[in-house]
Amino acid sequence: MNLALWQSARLDATPCDLVPHRQSRQLLILTAPASSTLVHFGWKLPDGHWVRATFATEWIAYDEPRDRWLGILREVSDALDSVPLPVADSIRSLIGHWVYIPSEGRDGMTLPLKLSTLTGKPRFFYVEDPRLKLQQS
Repeated sequence: MNLALWQSARLDATPCDLVPHRQSRQLLILTAPASSTLVHFGWKLPDGHWVRATFATEWIAYDEPRDRWLGILREVSDALDSVPLPVADSIRSLIGHWVYIPSEGRDGMTLPLKLSTLTGKPRFFYVEDPRLKLQQS
């Protein structure tokens, strides 16, 4: 992880009032201008081949107790020409979705995911800010 970015996120962060949590964890909001980096996801197709997609991701907040980042997927930076059409369409439909990324994902590691995450089961990508759901419960 970029140590300077991590330190600036911690120094410029404030506790999030949107996320009361049972264990009183804090989700920190970046108050500095949002930074953006590339995040790589990989899915194994039924035929055994792997599909990799790289997204430009805008970082919104750092969840310190879980060492993960909340971000919004802004654009796919890979050509998905060789990917089966239904899978490529599902990957493109993730643009604008919210996602929690472990710190390793910000460091360039490809995050292997189940193919079923493209259909929402299990939930990994969120249509809206997932912190709002915590506030309602």
